[in-house]
Amino acid sequence: MCLVSSASAFAANFSGKWALKIPMGRGEATVILQLNQAGNQISGTLAPARLDAGSGSPVSNEVFDAKVDGDTISFYVWRGSDQPAKQYYKGTMTEDEIQFTVTGGPASTGNFGPPAPANLTVKAIRVP
Repeated sequence: MCLVSSASAFAANFSGKWALKIPMGRGEATVILQLNQAGNQISGTLAPARLDAGSGSPVSNEVFDAKVDGDTISFYVWRGSDQPAKQYYKGTMTEDEIQFTVTGGPASTGNFGPPAPANLTVKAIRVP
């Protein structure tokens, strides 16, 4: 019994700022994931490095239903504006990197962004 409680005490610390490179058409976009962890509870935002065309404000998505289990994190964000859809992230941390599998999201966004990935693998790197 002590071994089980000791293992959860050494869960990875996901708090901080993470840069994700998301494939887009012929290039890639940088997305910033900001996480705050207290025990197994996580809050945060996922923000593309772009501004809302109408307001000039940064576009960001709140992280929902975030969970930590050892060195694994999972959460979802709502993506899209006309018909929002859940986009799921599940990642495993090794040192200062998280390898995410991203699934779901809105249908194709035409010329304004990439289509929703069926099953995309993305690496996140901790940034200052």
